[in-house]
Amino acid sequence: MAYRPKHIAEYVAMRLVVGLVQIVPYRVLLFLGWTVAGLTFLPGRKRRRETERRIASVLGPDTSPKRLHHIAWMSWRNTIFNTFEALRIPKTSAAWVEKHFDPGEMLDAMAPERDAGRGAIIALPHTGNWEMAGLACHVHRFPIIIIVGKQRNPLTNDYLHELRAAAASVIIERGTDVMRPIMRHLKKGKYLAILPDVRMPYPDLSIPFLGGTANLGSGMALFARMTNLPIYPCCVVRDGWTRHRIAETYPVVRPDKTLDKTEDIERMTASVIANFDAAIRKYPEQWFWHNKRWVLDPVKQQETEDKHG
Repeated sequence: MAYRPKHIAEYVAMRLVVGLVQIVPYRVLLFLGWTVAGLTFLPGRKRRRETERRIASVLGPDTSPKRLHHIAWMSWRNTIFNTFEALRIPKTSAAWVEKHFDPGEMLDAMAPERDAGRGAIIALPHTGNWEMAGLACHVHRFPIIIIVGKQRNPLTNDYLHELRAAAASVIIERGTDVMRPIMRHLKKGKYLAILPDVRMPYPDLSIPFLGGTANLGSGMALFARMTNLPIYPCCVVRDGWTRHRIAETYPVVRPDKTLDKTEDIERMTASVIANFDAAIRKYPEQWFWHNKRWVLDPVKQQETEDKHG
């Protein structure tokens, strides 16, 4: 297969960056990340104002400009840290994970399900380094399923799959038939890691979230309903620069087959999201506020047409 020069150049650049990320000491890497975050945060004034507007709309008009700026900065800095850490995952040892990630009691609580060969769904908001939670699950012998976007560059797409394979047993691309393979793997005892706190580009579920109504995906609850498996909601945070932990765990959400399917899917989703709402308000600097598609924006007709057309 012939590749475009642009794709080859992007692939080579990515390999060089990943090579650097994987050889420098961890704290040096995060210092580089802090520098990159500062250089990219300060010039983006328009984008930063929009982020601070979002934060104020959730935390309230009494939130001081200084606090809004601090939350926006910390959220962006953590995003860059997360990116560098994700590229480092293939070189991350189990001993390093044990030292830097505290799972609390959640993984122990899930162990009986795993040992009995039963799968489950692990739901997280975009807080802390959520990919670190997947790595910790992998280290503790929980076979993880992840859903990822497909890159336009086939070379970088395949390479990113190679990197992610260090922390996931199954990688499934969006835009493909995801339902059947995910359900098959769940029934075989694997664990789907999913982040449901994002707005869908087409009409789906209307769920109360962050003081408004969000159009969220039904996939998490649908998988639970179709496989009759539980959802384990949790929240990961970063402590300082180098420590990570599961800071919050919430009651396990289970399907209720006595309810109508649509009603049950909405119930499970709303239950998980209500806990994530509380987590974001408790740890606002940990959440990813910079998403291009704001979770409370209404679905535009053009997005729906693009999805179905």
